[in-house]
Amino acid sequence: MKFTFIAHVRQTDKCPQSVQTHLVETSELAKIFARKLNLEPVGELLGLMHDFGKYSRKFQKYIHDETGLFNPDLDDEESTPNGSKVDHSTAGAQWVYRELRKFGAELGIGELFGQM
Repeated sequence: MKFTFIAHVRQTDKCPQSVQTHLVETSELAKIFARKLNLEPVGELLGLMHDFGKYSRKFQKYIHDETGLFNPDLDDEESTPNGSKVDHSTAGAQWVYRELRKFGAELGIGELFGQM
């Protein structure tokens, strides 16, 4: 059975949007917006990474609990206390930072760009 990672569930008809679809569509919009600064690839990357943490098991448990969707593959041990939110928006930034800091490490160039 294939597990679909869900980013959002539309309130009007309860139709789920996959994380992949959400990130790809957001990256296309961000790319268009970044065009004014001649930074299309940067906008595209930011769009792809902005909700990367929604791939986490903890966020998937949260979205299923909040929307009433049932998924037997998600354990109750992943529940969030008192319906609190799950940090999903910093995962992409953390990944980009970890990868960028590898470049020019001896001069700290990658780390500087990662922090930006």
